[in-house]
Amino acid sequence: MKVSFPVILIGYMASGKTTVGKVLAQKLGCSFKDLDQIIEKKDGRTIPDIFQESGEAYFRFLERAALREAVNDKDGVISMGGGTPVNDVNCAMLAHSHALVVYLKASEEVILQRLGDTSSRPMLASAHTEEEKKDRIASMLAQRKPYYEKAASKILDVDGSTPGQAADSIMEMMEQKQKEENTMRTDKPKILIMNGPNLNFLGIREPAIYGTKNYDALVEYLRQKGEEIGVETIFYQSNHEGALVDRIQQAYFEKIDGVVFNPGAYTHYSIALRDAIASVDIPFAEVHISDIQARESFRHESVLKDVCYCQIAGLGFDSYVEGMKRIVAYLQKTVEISRKIK
Repeated sequence: MKVSFPVILIGYMASGKTTVGKVLAQKLGCSFKDLDQIIEKKDGRTIPDIFQESGEAYFRFLERAALREAVNDKDGVISMGGGTPVNDVNCAMLAHSHALVVYLKASEEVILQRLGDTSSRPMLASAHTEEEKKDRIASMLAQRKPYYEKAASKILDVDGSTPGQAADSIMEMMEQKQKEENTMRTDKPKILIMNGPNLNFLGIREPAIYGTKNYDALVEYLRQKGEEIGVETIFYQSNHEGALVDRIQQAYFEKIDGVVFNPGAYTHYSIALRDAIASVDIPFAEVHISDIQARESFRHESVLKDVCYCQIAGLGFDSYVEGMKRIVAYLQKTVEISRKIK
Protein backbone atom coordinates (compact mmCIF):
# COMPACT_ATOMS: atom_id res chain seq x y z
CA MET A 1 0.00 0.00 0.00
CA LYS A 2 1.47 3.35 -1.06
CA VAL A 3 0.62 6.17 1.35
CA SER A 4 1.89 9.70 1.95
CA PHE A 5 1.57 9.75 5.73
CA PRO A 6 2.96 7.88 8.75
CA VAL A 7 0.91 5.76 11.14
CA ILE A 8 1.34 6.69 14.80
CA LEU A 9 0.11 4.30 17.48
CA ILE A 10 -0.82 5.68 20.89
CA GLY A 11 -2.34 4.17 23.99
CA TYR A 12 -1.59 2.94 27.48
CA MET A 13 1.27 0.54 28.21
CA ALA A 14 0.62 -3.06 27.13
CA SER A 15 -2.10 -1.97 24.71
CA GLY A 16 -0.05 -3.57 21.92
CA LYS A 17 1.53 -0.54 20.27
CA THR A 18 4.91 -2.20 19.68
CA THR A 19 3.59 -5.65 18.78
CA VAL A 20 0.86 -4.37 16.47
CA GLY A 21 3.23 -1.75 15.05
CA LYS A 22 5.81 -4.35 14.03
CA VAL A 23 3.17 -6.58 12.41
CA LEU A 24 1.70 -3.59 10.58
CA ALA A 25 5.11 -2.43 9.35
CA GLN A 26 5.84 -5.94 8.06
CA LYS A 27 2.54 -6.08 6.20
CA LEU A 28 3.19 -2.64 4.68
CA GLY A 29 6.85 -3.29 3.93
CA CYS A 30 7.92 -0.12 5.73
CA SER A 31 9.97 0.91 8.75
CA PHE A 32 8.90 0.59 12.38
CA LYS A 33 10.14 3.03 15.02
CA ASP A 34 9.59 3.12 18.77
CA LEU A 35 9.77 6.61 20.25
CA ASP A 36 11.18 5.34 23.56
CA GLN A 37 13.97 3.50 21.70
CA ILE A 38 14.74 6.65 19.71
CA ILE A 39 15.05 8.58 22.99
CA GLU A 40 17.25 5.90 24.56
CA LYS A 41 19.54 5.86 21.54
CA LYS A 42 19.96 9.64 21.52
CA ASP A 43 20.43 9.98 25.29
CA GLY A 44 22.51 6.84 25.79
CA ARG A 45 20.46 5.65 28.78
CA THR A 46 17.42 3.44 29.26
CA ILE A 47 14.06 5.03 30.01
CA PRO A 48 14.07 3.80 33.66
CA ASP A 49 17.58 5.25 34.12
CA ILE A 50 16.52 8.59 32.67
CA PHE A 51 13.55 8.70 35.06
CA GLN A 52 15.68 7.72 38.04
CA GLU A 53 18.71 9.92 37.33
CA SER A 54 17.19 12.97 35.67
CA GLY A 55 13.48 12.85 36.52
CA GLU A 56 10.28 12.72 34.53
CA ALA A 57 10.43 16.40 33.49
CA TYR A 58 13.73 15.84 31.67
CA PHE A 59 12.40 12.69 30.02
CA ARG A 60 9.35 14.61 28.75
CA PHE A 61 11.70 17.25 27.31
CA LEU A 62 13.56 14.55 25.34
CA GLU A 63 10.26 12.98 24.35
CA ARG A 64 8.86 16.21 22.91
CA ALA A 65 11.96 16.78 20.79
CA ALA A 66 11.72 13.22 19.41
CA LEU A 67 8.00 13.65 18.76
CA ARG A 68 8.58 16.78 16.66
CA GLU A 69 10.75 14.71 14.32
CA ALA A 70 8.40 11.71 14.30
CA VAL A 71 5.23 13.58 13.29
CA ASN A 72 6.98 14.91 10.20
CA ASP A 73 7.96 11.49 8.83
CA LYS A 74 6.63 10.87 5.34
CA ASP A 75 5.59 7.29 6.07
CA GLY A 76 6.33 4.33 8.33
CA VAL A 77 4.86 3.10 11.61
CA ILE A 78 5.75 4.81 14.88
CA SER A 79 4.87 3.68 18.40
CA MET A 80 4.49 6.34 21.10
CA GLY A 81 5.11 5.98 24.83
CA GLY A 82 1.99 5.70 26.96
CA GLY A 83 2.42 9.20 28.38
CA THR A 84 3.50 10.95 25.18
CA PRO A 85 0.09 12.44 24.27
CA VAL A 86 -0.67 13.42 27.87
CA ASN A 87 0.49 16.98 27.40
CA ASP A 88 -1.31 19.84 25.67
CA VAL A 89 1.58 20.59 23.29
CA ASN A 90 2.24 16.94 22.40
CA CYS A 91 -1.47 16.28 22.04
CA ALA A 92 -1.83 19.23 19.64
CA MET A 93 1.20 18.08 17.65
CA LEU A 94 -0.40 14.69 17.13
CA ALA A 95 -3.92 16.00 16.49
CA HIS A 96 -2.75 18.50 13.87
CA SER A 97 -0.17 16.28 12.19
CA HIS A 98 -0.71 14.69 8.77
CA ALA A 99 -0.31 11.24 10.32
CA LEU A 100 -2.96 8.63 10.92
CA VAL A 101 -2.94 8.58 14.72
CA VAL A 102 -4.58 5.40 16.06
CA TYR A 103 -5.50 5.02 19.72
CA LEU A 104 -5.22 1.33 20.65
CA LYS A 105 -7.84 1.10 23.36
CA ALA A 106 -7.48 -1.74 25.87
CA SER A 107 -9.41 -2.43 29.08
CA GLU A 108 -7.84 -2.43 32.55
CA GLU A 109 -8.21 -6.20 32.79
CA VAL A 110 -6.45 -6.86 29.50
CA ILE A 111 -3.65 -4.40 30.33
CA LEU A 112 -3.05 -6.00 33.74
CA GLN A 113 -3.06 -9.47 32.19
CA ARG A 114 -0.50 -8.48 29.56
CA LEU A 115 1.84 -6.54 31.85
CA GLY A 116 3.24 -9.37 33.94
CA ASP A 117 6.38 -8.10 35.67
CA THR A 118 6.05 -4.32 36.13
CA SER A 119 9.45 -3.67 37.78
CA SER A 120 10.77 -2.07 34.58
CA ARG A 121 7.70 0.16 34.21
CA PRO A 122 8.57 3.49 35.93
CA MET A 123 4.95 4.50 36.45
CA LEU A 124 4.02 1.19 38.12
CA ALA A 125 7.25 0.25 39.90
CA SER A 126 5.91 1.31 43.31
CA ALA A 127 2.73 -0.76 42.98
CA HIS A 128 3.32 -4.22 44.47
CA THR A 129 0.01 -6.07 44.80
CA GLU A 130 -2.38 -6.84 41.94
CA GLU A 131 -4.98 -4.58 43.54
CA GLU A 132 -2.51 -1.69 43.74
CA LYS A 133 -1.55 -2.20 40.11
CA LYS A 134 -5.18 -2.30 39.02
CA ASP A 135 -6.01 0.87 40.96
CA ARG A 136 -2.96 2.64 39.48
CA ILE A 137 -3.90 1.59 35.95
CA ALA A 138 -7.52 2.69 36.42
CA SER A 139 -6.43 6.07 37.77
CA MET A 140 -3.92 6.68 34.96
CA LEU A 141 -6.35 5.55 32.27
CA ALA A 142 -8.96 8.00 33.56
CA GLN A 143 -6.37 10.78 33.38
CA ARG A 144 -4.98 9.86 29.97
CA LYS A 145 -8.09 8.80 28.08
CA PRO A 146 -9.22 12.37 27.17
CA TYR A 147 -5.77 13.11 25.72
CA TYR A 148 -5.69 9.85 23.76
CA GLU A 149 -9.11 10.54 22.28
CA LYS A 150 -8.26 14.16 21.43
CA ALA A 151 -4.97 13.26 19.75
CA ALA A 152 -6.30 10.28 17.79
CA SER A 153 -7.59 10.23 14.23
CA LYS A 154 -9.14 6.82 14.89
CA ILE A 155 -9.84 4.64 17.93
CA LEU A 156 -9.37 0.87 17.73
CA ASP A 157 -10.62 -1.40 20.52
CA VAL A 158 -8.00 -4.14 20.76
CA ASP A 159 -9.60 -6.31 23.47
CA GLY A 160 -9.92 -9.78 21.96
CA SER A 161 -8.00 -8.89 18.79
CA THR A 162 -4.78 -10.55 17.68
CA PRO A 163 -1.93 -8.27 16.51
CA GLY A 164 -2.63 -9.39 12.94
CA GLN A 165 -6.30 -8.53 13.17
CA ALA A 166 -5.50 -5.13 14.68
CA ALA A 167 -2.98 -4.48 11.90
CA ASP A 168 -5.57 -5.39 9.25
CA SER A 169 -8.06 -2.95 10.82
CA ILE A 170 -5.48 -0.18 10.75
CA MET A 171 -4.72 -0.91 7.09
CA GLU A 172 -8.42 -0.40 6.34
CA MET A 173 -8.23 2.94 8.16
CA MET A 174 -5.18 3.85 6.06
CA GLU A 175 -6.98 3.04 2.83
CA GLN A 176 -9.91 5.22 3.86
CA LYS A 177 -7.65 8.12 4.83
CA GLN A 178 -5.76 7.86 1.53
CA LYS A 179 -9.04 7.92 -0.42
CA GLU A 180 -10.19 10.98 1.50
CA GLU A 181 -6.89 12.76 0.89
CA ASN A 182 -7.01 11.94 -2.83
CA THR A 183 -10.55 13.31 -3.02
CA MET A 184 -9.71 16.48 -1.10
CA ARG A 185 -6.34 17.09 -2.74
CA THR A 186 -5.96 20.47 -4.39
CA ASP A 187 -3.13 22.17 -6.21
CA LYS A 188 -4.05 25.48 -4.60
CA PRO A 189 -1.53 26.78 -2.06
CA LYS A 190 -2.94 27.14 1.45
CA ILE A 191 -2.51 30.69 2.75
CA LEU A 192 -3.22 31.49 6.38
CA ILE A 193 -4.31 35.09 6.88
CA MET A 194 -3.63 36.07 10.50
CA ASN A 195 -4.64 39.23 12.28
CA GLY A 196 -3.44 40.42 15.65
CA PRO A 197 -4.91 42.68 18.34
CA ASN A 198 -7.71 45.14 17.58
CA LEU A 199 -8.13 44.06 13.96
CA ASN A 200 -11.48 42.59 15.00
CA PHE A 201 -12.45 46.23 15.71
CA LEU A 202 -12.10 47.35 12.10
CA GLY A 203 -14.85 49.82 11.22
CA ILE A 204 -14.96 50.98 14.84
CA ARG A 205 -11.29 51.63 15.58
CA GLU A 206 -9.97 54.95 14.17
CA PRO A 207 -11.91 54.85 10.87
CA ALA A 208 -9.91 57.80 9.53
CA ILE A 209 -6.84 55.50 9.55
CA TYR A 210 -8.27 52.01 9.08
CA GLY A 211 -11.45 52.74 7.10
CA THR A 212 -15.10 52.06 7.83
CA LYS A 213 -15.31 48.44 6.66
CA ASN A 214 -15.40 45.83 9.41
CA TYR A 215 -13.45 42.61 9.91
CA ASP A 216 -16.11 40.48 8.22
CA ALA A 217 -15.82 42.68 5.15
CA LEU A 218 -12.04 42.15 5.17
CA VAL A 219 -12.46 38.38 5.34
CA GLU A 220 -15.00 38.30 2.51
CA TYR A 221 -12.87 40.59 0.33
CA LEU A 222 -9.75 38.48 0.84
CA ARG A 223 -11.65 35.24 0.29
CA GLN A 224 -12.76 36.51 -3.12
CA LYS A 225 -9.30 37.81 -3.98
CA GLY A 226 -7.81 34.50 -2.91
CA GLU A 227 -10.04 32.67 -5.39
CA GLU A 228 -8.93 35.06 -8.14
CA ILE A 229 -5.26 34.56 -7.28
CA GLY A 230 -5.73 30.79 -7.01
CA VAL A 231 -5.10 30.15 -3.32
CA GLU A 232 -7.08 28.58 -0.51
CA THR A 233 -7.50 31.11 2.29
CA ILE A 234 -7.76 30.29 6.01
CA PHE A 235 -8.48 33.06 8.51
CA TYR A 236 -7.51 33.59 12.14
CA GLN A 237 -7.65 36.59 14.49
CA SER A 238 -6.69 36.95 18.14
CA ASN A 239 -5.97 39.75 20.58
CA HIS A 240 -3.60 37.50 22.54
CA GLU A 241 0.09 37.02 21.85
CA GLY A 242 0.25 33.41 23.07
CA ALA A 243 -2.72 32.40 20.92
CA LEU A 244 -0.97 33.85 17.85
CA VAL A 245 2.20 31.92 18.71
CA ASP A 246 0.14 28.73 19.04
CA ARG A 247 -1.50 29.36 15.64
CA ILE A 248 1.89 29.82 13.98
CA GLN A 249 3.09 26.52 15.43
CA GLN A 250 -0.14 24.84 14.38
CA ALA A 251 0.38 26.15 10.83
CA TYR A 252 3.67 24.27 10.72
CA PHE A 253 1.99 20.95 11.47
CA GLU A 254 -0.86 21.70 9.04
CA LYS A 255 1.67 22.19 6.22
CA ILE A 256 0.42 25.72 5.52
CA ASP A 257 2.21 27.07 2.41
CA GLY A 258 2.38 30.71 3.45
CA VAL A 259 1.11 33.23 6.00
CA VAL A 260 -0.10 36.79 5.49
CA PHE A 261 0.18 38.35 8.93
CA ASN A 262 -0.96 41.71 10.29
CA PRO A 263 0.50 41.59 13.81
CA GLY A 264 -1.01 44.92 14.86
CA ALA A 265 0.84 46.50 17.78
CA TYR A 266 2.86 43.30 18.32
CA THR A 267 4.81 44.33 15.23
CA HIS A 268 6.89 46.70 17.30
CA TYR A 269 7.89 44.62 20.32
CA SER A 270 6.86 40.95 20.25
CA ILE A 271 10.04 38.88 20.37
CA ALA A 272 7.83 35.84 21.08
CA LEU A 273 6.14 36.21 17.68
CA ARG A 274 9.49 36.84 16.01
CA ASP A 275 10.86 33.61 17.50
CA ALA A 276 7.74 31.69 16.44
CA ILE A 277 8.04 32.91 12.84
CA ALA A 278 11.76 32.14 12.77
CA SER A 279 11.17 28.61 14.06
CA VAL A 280 8.90 27.49 11.20
CA ASP A 281 9.88 27.03 7.59
CA ILE A 282 6.97 29.05 6.17
CA PRO A 283 7.16 32.28 4.14
CA PHE A 284 5.49 35.16 6.02
CA ALA A 285 4.30 38.42 4.52
CA GLU A 286 4.04 41.11 7.20
CA VAL A 287 1.23 43.47 6.21
CA HIS A 288 -0.34 46.65 7.53
CA ILE A 289 -3.45 48.51 6.43
CA SER A 290 -1.91 51.91 7.17
CA ASP A 291 1.52 53.25 6.27
CA ILE A 292 3.39 52.65 9.52
CA GLN A 293 6.31 54.82 8.38
CA ALA A 294 3.99 57.83 8.12
CA ARG A 295 2.64 57.44 11.64
CA GLU A 296 4.07 57.82 15.17
CA SER A 297 7.80 57.14 15.43
CA PHE A 298 7.31 54.11 17.71
CA ARG A 299 5.42 52.43 14.84
CA HIS A 300 8.33 52.74 12.41
CA GLU A 301 10.25 49.79 13.84
CA SER A 302 9.22 46.19 13.17
CA VAL A 303 10.93 43.44 15.14
CA LEU A 304 9.32 40.89 12.80
CA LYS A 305 10.43 42.29 9.45
CA ASP A 306 13.78 40.48 9.32
CA VAL A 307 12.20 37.04 9.74
CA CYS A 308 9.42 37.70 7.20
CA TYR A 309 9.74 37.27 3.45
CA CYS A 310 8.39 40.76 2.81
CA GLN A 311 6.66 43.73 4.42
CA ILE A 312 3.77 45.59 2.77
CA ALA A 313 2.04 48.63 4.28
CA GLY A 314 -0.25 51.48 3.37
CA LEU A 315 -2.42 49.80 0.73
CA GLY A 316 -5.50 49.30 2.89
CA PHE A 317 -7.07 45.86 2.45
CA ASP A 318 -4.94 45.42 -0.66
CA SER A 319 -1.84 45.11 1.52
CA TYR A 320 -3.11 41.59 2.23
CA VAL A 321 -3.76 40.95 -1.45
CA GLU A 322 -0.23 42.02 -2.36
CA GLY A 323 1.04 39.78 0.42
CA MET A 324 -0.79 36.78 -1.07
CA LYS A 325 0.61 37.56 -4.52
CA ARG A 326 4.18 37.80 -3.23
CA ILE A 327 3.91 34.51 -1.38
CA VAL A 328 2.54 32.78 -4.49
CA ALA A 329 5.42 34.20 -6.53
CA TYR A 330 7.86 32.97 -3.87
CA LEU A 331 6.34 29.48 -3.89
CA GLN A 332 6.45 29.30 -7.69
CA LYS A 333 10.08 30.38 -7.71
CA THR A 334 10.93 27.79 -5.05
CA VAL A 335 9.34 25.02 -7.13
CA GLU A 336 11.26 26.14 -10.23
CA ILE A 337 14.57 26.10 -8.34
CA SER A 338 13.77 22.69 -6.90
CA ARG A 339 13.09 21.30 -10.37
CA LYS A 340 16.39 22.68 -11.69
CA ILE A 341 18.32 21.12 -8.82
CA LYS A 342 16.72 17.75 -9.49
